[in-house]
Amino acid sequence: MNVAICITTYKRPEGLKRLLDALEILTFSKSAPANIRVVVVDNDPAEGEKAFCQKRSETYRWPLTYVCEHNRGISYARNRAIAAVIDDTDCFAFIDDDEVPEPQWLDELLSVYMNYKADVVTGPVLSVFEGQVPAWVIKGKFFDRPRYATGTDMRFAASGNVLIRTNILRSLPAFFDERLSLTGGEDTHFFMRLVKLGYRIVWADQAVVHEYVPQTRVNLQWIAKRDFRTGNTITFCELDLSPSLAIRIKRIVFGTGKIVQGILQFLCSPVLGKHVYAYGVKHMYRGFGMLAAIVGGKYEEYR
Repeated sequence: MNVAICITTYKRPEGLKRLLDALEILTFSKSAPANIRVVVVDNDPAEGEKAFCQKRSETYRWPLTYVCEHNRGISYARNRAIAAVIDDTDCFAFIDDDEVPEPQWLDELLSVYMNYKADVVTGPVLSVFEGQVPAWVIKGKFFDRPRYATGTDMRFAASGNVLIRTNILRSLPAFFDERLSLTGGEDTHFFMRLVKLGYRIVWADQAVVHEYVPQTRVNLQWIAKRDFRTGNTITFCELDLSPSLAIRIKRIVFGTGKIVQGILQFLCSPVLGKHVYAYGVKHMYRGFGMLAAIVGGKYEEYR
């Protein structure tokens, strides 16, 4: 089996080095991939990581390829990665340049891929804080993500920890939607499309990666903006893939409900604590993001 590990990067030299170090010590006990290679797609037109990757490739455990995608945006970078591997791999994994996998990460993805006959396998991303974290952030679990039992069927996946069977993409006219290059949510849209086409996404709970969260994100402003974007992009994806009055009404109801929920939490927060206040703001922003998408509004987080 030929497997590629794809990394999209943009001006994170320390993160890229940390990730490549971790990939070099991957272990395998449940699966037996014949060939592994690593592809780094640099979205910096200045090709800032080219010299580093070329030097690292001389002694790296796996064959290491560097390519640069000059079109700015995450969709362009992911599509460039797919183009680099689609002709000669059986499956490929995406992992982000601010993440580090556990040694058995790829082994677990491949094991679930084979045992459950999945088209796509995804797993947990656990946050690692790079600085001090306010107590209300910890109490509110604002950076925790849900986990599921291995084998659970999923509606969509996140591209920071995912394995994809290459063959399912060869018949697709397009991969990650380039309209979402600067907004994010391109992975939600992509995997929702695959499920709509009948492909199966399965959860692998032991395929763990750790995401490094910088101090600049551990604040209410960033959390609120993230939820606005999340509400905005999920609504866009649903309307784009299943344009109907029913979906539009559903998202108006959900969005309004989130705003009402947020207001109630906001009003209760003087008694219940700052984390409840933050949840109020978070839910209101998510609701506003949904309603903005209904009228065509977009939040370009990566601009």
